[in-house]
Amino acid sequence: MGLPEENPGELYKRDADAGLIRADVNWGKHQLFLRYNIFDDREENYLAGEIGALGLPLSPNGGAEYELRDQAVVAGVTSVIGARWINEGLFQFSTTRLRSDVPRLPDFTLVVLGFAEMGNTLAYAQLPHERRWQVRDYVGYTRGGHQFKFGIDVNHLQTSVRLGNTRRLVIFPNLASFLALTPAQVQLYSEGRGTIGTEWHLVGLFGQTQWQATPRLTLSLGLRYDVEVVGGEAPVIVETDKNNVQPRVGMAYSLTSKTVLRTGFGVFHGNYFESYVAAVDIFGRVNFPNFSDAYVRANPFARKYRPRPDYNYWVVVSGPAARELFLDFVRTKRIPPPAGAASLIINRPDPPNPYALQWGVEIQRELWGGVSMEIEYAGVRGLKMPVAINTNLMPAAATLPSGKNDYQFPARRWDPNFSTIYVLSPLGSSIYHGLTLSVRRQWARGIGMVVNYAFSKTIDNNQGPGTFTAPEDPYRLDLDRAVSADDLPHRVVANVWMEAPASWPFLFRDFQVSTIVTAESGRVHNVTVGRDVSRDGQAFTDRPGALGRNTYRGPKFVSVDLRVGRKVPLGERIRMEAGGGCLQPFQSGEHPECEYDVGIGGFRTPAATGLWEPAEGR
Repeated sequence: MGLPEENPGELYKRDADAGLIRADVNWGKHQLFLRYNIFDDREENYLAGEIGALGLPLSPNGGAEYELRDQAVVAGVTSVIGARWINEGLFQFSTTRLRSDVPRLPDFTLVVLGFAEMGNTLAYAQLPHERRWQVRDYVGYTRGGHQFKFGIDVNHLQTSVRLGNTRRLVIFPNLASFLALTPAQVQLYSEGRGTIGTEWHLVGLFGQTQWQATPRLTLSLGLRYDVEVVGGEAPVIVETDKNNVQPRVGMAYSLTSKTVLRTGFGVFHGNYFESYVAAVDIFGRVNFPNFSDAYVRANPFARKYRPRPDYNYWVVVSGPAARELFLDFVRTKRIPPPAGAASLIINRPDPPNPYALQWGVEIQRELWGGVSMEIEYAGVRGLKMPVAINTNLMPAAATLPSGKNDYQFPARRWDPNFSTIYVLSPLGSSIYHGLTLSVRRQWARGIGMVVNYAFSKTIDNNQGPGTFTAPEDPYRLDLDRAVSADDLPHRVVANVWMEAPASWPFLFRDFQVSTIVTAESGRVHNVTVGRDVSRDGQAFTDRPGALGRNTYRGPKFVSVDLRVGRKVPLGERIRMEAGGGCLQPFQSGEHPECEYDVGIGGFRTPAATGLWEPAEGR
């Protein structure tokens, strides 16, 4: 096909630089600060070897060239007003630019289900630019055992993203079909026409109080209200969600002089621009004037879409015609006109802000010799999160032998002028329960330790931030309710650091040893058939028989990160610290990867990041 060969030895390279300038001024009862920071990140073969948008590993040549520049200017002032009042104000302006070039295998993504994802990754960005202005102010008041705080937080964001030449996807059901060049489905997105700019206006009001009811009991009560307005070139008329009231309550009680009980509950809302940004920015610039009457009757929200003069479209072809379309695109790079085959991925025009209910209880106890232990239970219930639903699919006309629906698509669709019409709808939900045990030993006599063990379970119905996921059956979301792709039933992280006493002989003193041991359960994976069994227009969502989602769990993972270093004095005010370490992933069986560090004046630059950071506490 004239494409370059895959190179299994392709390397991932990263070069990052960070800078910070800060000034602090004390002026009577006022404290002022001014800060500027910049972060540059340049990566070659970005995402190579990672998991792609469809849950498969990316091939080495699937990585992109990635550049990020993040800058911010922040100014703040804290003023003490009398003996009881305090005011804190803050202003921020920040800007982010992200560029990601087309990978070495351009034009499209090749997916072999159950094997790998090759070529142009689905996840790389197209010149996004974000600017943020933030103004925040709060007033605090103290009287007796009461502390009050109330304030306002205002954010204005402008985003600009270039459209086009991404999301071209070729799906092969297995390796044999790939070798025979017979794809199950081809998805082609038309060339972009400039950029789309969207504005986000966020206003938050909050108030809270903390009451020292008794010497052993402290109560906290808070309330926050947020509203978000979408403007600019947003492709839909987004109706503002005005009921984002978020109460919070907490309690801390000293059972004994060494034992504390804490508990709390809160409601926390998310933002449109974080939850729906993919469809708004990438697939949003589409013309919507000609939905059929049948589609509008089945989906009344379609009346609220905003017609546009420019027209980007998405062509999806399944079955035998997919091979001809694929080979023609390889030869000519031509995308045919929609001609009834155009597909859309768009937002629901009236989405509510997603939100979470969070609750928990914790007991912390000091044991002996600087050792403390914490036991915590936490629960999180996520609601109204976006899920991609094909709204052009009529109800099932028959039932398969497995008991699942047979939709007979594309013969049965509401609007024959379009193929699939995916709408991000607020139907996603999740539930998390976690029990965490932590043991800590404060740094004393040359040794410190933190050990954490988490036992948890996460269940959801297949919403996926940052990736495109769709349910197996859009009319039966209950079939996708299963353990989440983020589920980790067991996870242990142990961090121990030791330093040889100065009283030891010269050859042994000033040595430092630190280690991080991580052990966790395997990740879950979804098993698919590799073809459109239910005939709903998607070739990568159907599972064998009555098999549930995420039923396969991969191998466990254990790693040990060990570092040995020594401080060498160079005069009275300067010291050099040199050391080396190895990271051994037990699962892979490969040779350890080692890093060697040199630092001056208590700072060191780890080879893994290229950033200067304090040596203490690492």
